[in-house]
Amino acid sequence: MASEGVALIVSPLIALMKNQVDLVRGYSSNDEVAHFLNSTLNKKEIKEVHDDLLSGKTKMLYVAPETMTKQENLEFFSDLKISFLL
Repeated sequence: MASEGVALIVSPLIALMKNQVDLVRGYSSNDEVAHFLNSTLNKKEIKEVHDDLLSGKTKMLYVAPETMTKQENLEFFSDLKISFLL
């Protein structure tokens, strides 16, 4: 959380992603600090996640493997400062 950029955490379990994001948000007054990106999100929600990532508000992003490997996401991630990948 103290590092510059965003940490990408790859997780195949959608329920676990939501659980982890809720847990991180419980320790912060800022909901934008953690997000998940997977097939359950609609276009508006994906745009909100992207906006928070580009603004630097998001420090942790949980990503499904299939979402991580989509070409449009790879291009988007290439513009981000990534602190680490787990």
